[in-house]
Amino acid sequence: ASLAQDPRQWEVFASRGVLRYEAGELEASLSDFDRALELQPEQPGLKQNRAVVAADLERLALSPASAR
Repeated sequence: ASLAQDPRQWEVFASRGVLRYEAGELEASLSDFDRALELQPEQPGLKQNRAVVAADLERLALSPASAR
């Protein structure tokens, strides 16, 4: 089933979040983990993965290279 057919499949959002993270698409990855957490809020792995992505986004925002 696709996400459009069954958006309750939190695992799909979580998996896509990992793939997007690995591809360097951090904002899209964060969005996927947010959606997965909406659907499965007590999943500790999701919270940890989201925290890693958020920290990387913050680090990039603060890096001197991003100020250019």
